[in-house]
Amino acid sequence: MPSKLTLNRRLFLKGVTAGTAGIMAGCWINLSPAGAMITGASMELSESFLNPPTDARPWVYWFWINGNITREGITADLEAMQRVGIGGVLIMEVDGSPQGPVAFGTSSWQEMFRFACQEAGRLGLEINMNDGAGWTGSGGPWNTPENSMQQVLYSELSVEGAQRFNAELPKPKLRKGGIPGTETGEPEYYRDVVVIAFPTPENNT
Repeated sequence: MPSKLTLNRRLFLKGVTAGTAGIMAGCWINLSPAGAMITGASMELSESFLNPPTDARPWVYWFWINGNITREGITADLEAMQRVGIGGVLIMEVDGSPQGPVAFGTSSWQEMFRFACQEAGRLGLEINMNDGAGWTGSGGPWNTPENSMQQVLYSELSVEGAQRFNAELPKPKLRKGGIPGTETGEPEYYRDVVVIAFPTPENNT
């Protein structure tokens, strides 16, 4: 069993200064016995954990599922979130149920969105709309195919070398979900990114 090491104040400070002053900088070191004084900074930190400030409250995703939205549901959701300490919501339009009465992007949907913003303001909640690529919130009839999400596809063509080649290159086939082996036809929108010619590797299969 190791022996108990006793340090006096001078020896302790000497060691701290020599080896760990940089690490200890800005930290409170309690050298007193049980019942030691709690600093003002410690009390403030503890209080912040018990009662977080408004700007530290967590946000949640708020899924609006395929147009199944009502004013009563919006109010009930937001009031429940505010009651448990949520600070804000990120609306995400998703599929996953039969089509509801409020289709995304319609005037009815816009009215629901305005109402949700009003209710969030009444309850002191922040609100945002997801506009990341790949979600309904970033699409609509105004978003034409050339501005929509893209996937990089390729086609191959083997030709005899040492002679001039002058022919149209085949377009890649569209893959469902980007998965090879599910090619179905030409994409609605397509443009060439690069054309690469190279010698066929030996024993190429």
